[in-house]
Amino acid sequence: MILENAPIKEAIISLIFEDDNSIKFTDLEKIYNEFNEEYIKKTIFEENYSFLNKKINVTDKCPLGYRFISKKKKYFYQIETNKIEFHKLKPYINWKVFLNDFEYIFNKYHNLVDKNRKVIRMGLRYINEIVLPFPIARLEDYFNIYPKIPDKLPDTVRDFFLTIEIIDKNRELLGKLMQTIKQTDKEKIIFFLDINIEKNLMSHFEIQEIIKTFDILREYKNEIFFSCLTDKTMEFYK
Repeated sequence: MILENAPIKEAIISLIFEDDNSIKFTDLEKIYNEFNEEYIKKTIFEENYSFLNKKINVTDKCPLGYRFISKKKKYFYQIETNKIEFHKLKPYINWKVFLNDFEYIFNKYHNLVDKNRKVIRMGLRYINEIVLPFPIARLEDYFNIYPKIPDKLPDTVRDFFLTIEIIDKNRELLGKLMQTIKQTDKEKIIFFLDINIEKNLMSHFEIQEIIKTFDILREYKNEIFFSCLTDKTMEFYK
């Protein structure tokens, strides 16, 4: 099923590589210099911590990577020594365009690192913002997954945070589902449906194999998404 007006607030695709010290932070400057004035360039920092998670010095931070934010479109790339990410904010066009944009940063990274370096984790995350009329008498009219309130308790829910992890053993995938709400006014309420699919592996750095595997992650993401919503909710986004 394809929703013409899918409620995607942000889509994130990521690859994590084995930390073999084959690439240093200074190596990332080669990619940094390739991005032109169409992007806002920012350095990402990681704070140093001592024993028991106490900060050594609040001003002592280590550079972690770079973020490249497009000035014209709502997206940004992020690179680290062992990780690349692509974030697309709404409007989200389609899966093919999303993958093509990801390949842009992948190819730059691929030209920089050792081709024998292996991918150890793949991630695909979609944060959906589902706006519904308020008040809602029955959550089950709109969602197939929701917090069940015992009959003896008042049924007016002000807030909730639901998290579930679902393992697909056949495809060796982990699906992380988070659901919460935010009331903006007296006429509507926003439900956030956050679906994060992860796959652990030890695979070489071939783009076609990676794209094929991301297609499998997307299939599982869609299965979870459409299983969570009722037909009544999907009517809002057709």
